[in-house]
Order: sequence, then structure tokens, then C-alpha cells
Amino acid sequence: MHTMIKNVGLALAMAVMGAVSTRASQAQPSASEAWVAAPAAGAITAVGYVAIDNPTMYEIYVVSVSSEVAGSVEIAQGTPEAPTVVKELAVASFGGVALKPGGMFLRLSGLKKPLAAGDQVPLVLTTDGGVAMKVTAEVRRP
Repeated sequence: MHTMIKNVGLALAMAVMGAVSTRASQAQPSASEAWVAAPAAGAITAVGYVAIDNPTMYEIYVVSVSSEVAGSVEIAQGTPEAPTVVKELAVASFGGVALKPGGMFLRLSGLKKPLAAGDQVPLVLTTDGGVAMKVTAEVRRP
């Protein structure tokens, strides 16, 4: 009887450890495929694009974006010449959103240095839950 109780206790402990390690290794939202259109010489704004993947069972909201090369970064829609700022970007559970030319985009304002094709621009997209998705965008000619 003592051996049976010991084996049940061991099986229970292994099941709990398995559940904890599964939760710890669950996929997190991420950003990828980021790029920034090379701005005209002397421009103080640039337009960027990124793909956001949400493998979780909960909808997430990207509420802010930052970069060390810009004074501010906003999520926008419309045209780069007349953008409409988006306060939050919803990404469905088990889904994704791609910001791309002709759709939503990132507006980098107050550039702190000139950007040229081949430069790397670090971006941090933050969700309402505090998840920070870091991605590096390459500057390209559109």
C-alpha cells in the first residue's frame, strides 16, 4: 500500500511539473518582417511596416511603439501624407496582423539621425498586458 501511495504521489508531482513547464514555454506574441521605407534626404519622418503574430488564446492590443532613432512612433492608417493615428491595434487570438504598404503603418516622427538603405532600426511594440516585442527593421528603398 505504501508503494502505491508513493507512486501516485510521484505521478501527481510529475503532472504538476509538466503543466508548469508547458505554461512557461508557451509561445508569446512576437513581431517580425519589419522594415522602414528610406525617407527622402533631410526628412524628419519615416514610414515602417511590421508583422505581428499572436499565438496565444487571448486577443492582444498593441498600445505603443518606440524606437531609439525617433522622437515618437505611432500606429497609423490612411496615407503617410495625411495619417490617422490608431490608439490601439487589435491582434486576434491565434492570429496575426501585417502592417504593409497601402494599409496600416508605423509613423516614425522626429528622426534623430538620417536613415539610409541598409540601416537597422530597433523597434519595441508594447501590448496592453505589458508584453514588449522587440524587432529590428531594415531601412529599404520602397
